[in-house]
Amino acid sequence: MRLFIIFIVGFFALFGATAPAHSGLMDDIYKLTDQKQYDAAMDKLNQYLEKKPKDAQARFLKGLVLTEQGKRDKAITIFQALSKDYPDLPEPYNNLAVLYAEKGQYDQARDALAKAIKSHPTYATAHENMGDIYAKMASKSYRKAISLSGSNKTLDRKLEHIKLVLVPGYIQQHEEASSEEEPVQQSSQPVAEIEEEQDGSDDVEAVEMAVEQWAAAWTSLNINDYLNSYSKKFRPPAKFPNYSAWVQNRKRVIGKAKTIKVTYKGLNVTFLKKDLARAEFEQNYWSPNYKDKVNKTLTLARENGAWKIVWERSDG
Repeated sequence: MRLFIIFIVGFFALFGATAPAHSGLMDDIYKLTDQKQYDAAMDKLNQYLEKKPKDAQARFLKGLVLTEQGKRDKAITIFQALSKDYPDLPEPYNNLAVLYAEKGQYDQARDALAKAIKSHPTYATAHENMGDIYAKMASKSYRKAISLSGSNKTLDRKLEHIKLVLVPGYIQQHEEASSEEEPVQQSSQPVAEIEEEQDGSDDVEAVEMAVEQWAAAWTSLNINDYLNSYSKKFRPPAKFPNYSAWVQNRKRVIGKAKTIKVTYKGLNVTFLKKDLARAEFEQNYWSPNYKDKVNKTLTLARENGAWKIVWERSDG
């Protein structure tokens, strides 16, 4: 799902007004956010909002900065207040939906997106995110059905098809890139007609090695090898506007770390297509200041003979 970042033009166009010139302080705040200096940006935002507590641009930007800082609940409060003050503005609803979805609150996310679309029916980002929400809700329902009735081929296939949909934007690109070897699947083709999983057992060791190298590079703080584990087509989490922003964030975070230890167990590899595999495992992360244990899913694609990560998810 995509977070809406550019706000000022759309906001003032909606109300038929002209965007005011930024104060020097706001200029400084935008520069700090561009430089990913979120703590410093927040300090200046709070100073600005003490003088202009109703400034919609500053409030929206504060919600984005809180999101970047990982303070999701506080960001939700900001966007809720904005959507109440400006019910005809779709962007706060959209960002609320992204934050709700990250917390697994899909009903709230769907309702927020419905309000965004009602206020602005041509808002493409909200329509895209609504599709993602329905796919996530379908995946959750299929998992529940499997837990209640037991696994069967029909449910398993439906769940796998939904998982393909939730690998954002990559499947079509991947098929187009490999069109010389196999027919390209048209985007209009129903999801249920996606080809079944292939065995791919001959390549299991290669995928396992790719996962091992990824974890080893992360542990050794080798940022070049770590980033080389990812495809250039990797779609980052919603809080990052693009791949380049995600790369800069990973360079900063890993570059600042002194010690990291990443281990995993229970690695299971399955093949979604000939050149597309899913690796699932329990990941343990440790650093002097933070540690966690999550269930990790990596989707990897074979590119020029090497397996690269195109999507990832962590379930705590």
